[in-house]
Amino acid sequence: MKRKILIGFLVVILLVASNVVYWVTSDIQQECYLRVKKGEDLNLYEKCSIYSINLCICAFGWPLSPEATIQQVLCTVPTKDMVVLHSRYFARHEKIKGLMKKYPNATKENPALIAWKADYNEFKLWSAYTFENGRIALALNGMYLYKEDGEWVISYRKEYAFPKLPEPTIIGPLKFHESLIRYMQDIGWLYAPNFKWVLKVEE
Repeated sequence: MKRKILIGFLVVILLVASNVVYWVTSDIQQECYLRVKKGEDLNLYEKCSIYSINLCICAFGWPLSPEATIQQVLCTVPTKDMVVLHSRYFARHEKIKGLMKKYPNATKENPALIAWKADYNEFKLWSAYTFENGRIALALNGMYLYKEDGEWVISYRKEYAFPKLPEPTIIGPLKFHESLIRYMQDIGWLYAPNFKWVLKVEE
């Protein structure tokens, strides 16, 4: 009996994994996005498939960008209050240090935008510069840097809602449509949490 249960469990895992591979390598996400854009609702299978992509990011995204993975995990659980995260890594990055120097008086009302175009297709794990910039871009692109109570803070102006982009983000052979994650947030399958990064600046 236990063996049958184990085999059945493994078969389910294999089917889910195969479906995720199909969804992140084919054009089905773009097809779903075009339907959502027209105001159509996705069916249960499509919603479950998108949700499983989100779970895979939570489970396996850590090596690529642990900070972005943490933010993705926050989308799966309800949070009532502001979630405060801490990072020494962000404070040491040249991009963030440059913004601190350029906007020393940035405030929550007048923050510095963190934005640059990262070519995710040029990821090379053996290239520290490329990898570190990709790691930061995945987590912080579109967020704001400012000082609050004497500390440097990075956050969104409102909640963490994915942007409605017309095309998927492509990382090598993998495709990830942020607009579909936003759709899942809009229908309540995923949450739009409030959080901020407090930087541990080394003196």
